[in-house]
Amino acid sequence: MMTDMSAPHPPHGRPRSIEEVVSILATMNDPRLAELVTSFQPRASDVFISTYPKCGTTWLQQIVHGLRTGGSMDFDDISLVVPWLEMSPLLGIEPDAEQPGTLRAFKTHLGWNLLPRGATYIYVLRDPGDVLVSYYHFLNGTLFERDVFDIEVFARELFLPGLLPAGAYWEHLRGWWPHHGRPDVFALSFEQLKRDLAGMVRALAAFLGIEDDPALLSLVTEQAGFAFMRAHDSKFNEHTLTDAMERLRGMEPGVVAHPSKVRAGETGASARELSAETRAALERRWQHECAPLGLPSYQAAVEQLEREHAERAR
Repeated sequence: MMTDMSAPHPPHGRPRSIEEVVSILATMNDPRLAELVTSFQPRASDVFISTYPKCGTTWLQQIVHGLRTGGSMDFDDISLVVPWLEMSPLLGIEPDAEQPGTLRAFKTHLGWNLLPRGATYIYVLRDPGDVLVSYYHFLNGTLFERDVFDIEVFARELFLPGLLPAGAYWEHLRGWWPHHGRPDVFALSFEQLKRDLAGMVRALAAFLGIEDDPALLSLVTEQAGFAFMRAHDSKFNEHTLTDAMERLRGMEPGVVAHPSKVRAGETGASARELSAETRAALERRWQHECAPLGLPSYQAAVEQLEREHAERAR
């Protein structure tokens, strides 16, 4: 969400306690966000990459930008060429401006009910435990001072209650899931990207109406690989946004770190990094929130998407 530019921040810079984090998060609701979202009129050819945070947003930005530009890497920050819709006023970006390539693309963490209608949409989901792990490592040392609390506290006090930006993981998924089979929506999982990146790049190109050019698909697949993106990490670390947030909050340069968006890119980290108690809490939440959607488990959602992709490919 947008940052309230008048909001106070801890005098030492980044928060050092859960209470300070909650206080900062409570200020991250600029009314211009709602105005922007409700007034923006997308083109039919526009594409929204919509995810809950840490579900593969940056990965999809890179893929879509590569497909629409022939694999161009001529950018300083991926979110300057595939803008984050909600944050565009903070960066001085006009959402309705032209963009490089054959179509306009936007990143967003907005839920389905808040998105502008009339475009096409790419939705990515990821195992909630892995999202939790990735979110903690991303915010540890950026939103709050490094290691002032551990991942278990983060899970219990921030992730499970849905107090982080973008709200609760389950609410985001519940809003999106009933629409994932629409013709204007391409839904996929982080795990599918990991297992078959080339196949997902090809399927996304078809969804976006981009010519089936083997050389282009091979190039985009290579440039969306972990090794390539890690080697070009500065293009994917949101440094433009974090620098703007420092200036607007009156912080000293460097207080908000430039966190890597290409940290590990792995699946299954939750089994290694989370306690049995936290994993059980995640499972209870899934059963309460998502089982009523006909999804007895996260794996059931992945398998349903895989079946639907196979049908689309026929």
